[in-house]
Amino acid sequence: MTMNFDPEEFEKLVRYISTIISKESGNILDETKTSMVKSRLKKRIIDLQFHSPKEYFDYFKSHFWDELNSLVSILTTHH
Repeated sequence: MTMNFDPEEFEKLVRYISTIISKESGNILDETKTSMVKSRLKKRIIDLQFHSPKEYFDYFKSHFWDELNSLVSILTTHH
């Protein structure tokens, strides 16, 4: 699958998701965790078969609680 990977768009998404997960779960996803967040979020986007961070962001907004629960699990456990 090809992903339209606009680096700036992805960076904004990573910051947004990190902030939301930190607030909702209490697990701080600061700059020291950025690499982990990027790799796991990118995998999530690909697994859901989205082509861009924007597509995923739109999905995230429309499925907020379900996707938030998935991301908390993905981003706060050891894989």
